[in-house]
Amino acid sequence: MYLPPLPARPPLVEGDGYVLRGLRRDAGDTATLRAVFADPDVRAWLWELDGTDEAIDGFVESHEAAWLGGRAADFAVSAGVEGPALALIRLHTFDGPTAKLAWISAPFARGTGVARTGAALAARWAHEALGLTTLFAEIEPDNLPSVRLARGVGFRPTGRPGTGIRPDGIAAPDDLYVLDLGAGPGGPC
Repeated sequence: MYLPPLPARPPLVEGDGYVLRGLRRDAGDTATLRAVFADPDVRAWLWELDGTDEAIDGFVESHEAAWLGGRAADFAVSAGVEGPALALIRLHTFDGPTAKLAWISAPFARGTGVARTGAALAARWAHEALGLTTLFAEIEPDNLPSVRLARGVGFRPTGRPGTGIRPDGIAAPDDLYVLDLGAGPGGPC
């Protein structure tokens, strides 16, 4: 498996009024993570984590370790460098010039376009900084907000199922979406 070289630390990627940056262990990001972990929508689609300080520290620590180990590029999306996280974006499962892209919106930021903008910024960064040419997203068909977000960024359905396994190990009937980062004029990048 090919792993593109990640920078030593998450870069700041700015655009459309938002910033991609690394997760922080500060009050703003901790409050966002606590809200995300407690949100019934997130728990329905992804996983169950408690909102304890230990769980949040472990989450941030595991994401820092994944970055340092080249296994994933995790970002917080905020309305400024010092603002709290409003969404989380993850590039992972690197294989050749491809990777998977995933996102989570904070409950209080849904419908604002922050996750869509963050996903688009991450796609652009993946293409420009890492040389990736294709991104995939696995989305449960009933998760209509994520389907709309994916389509808004330029993903299209492949007609094939995803891996079908959620992070907690439970089978899920995901649909696989693809984004061609080298789409040329008018494309996503």
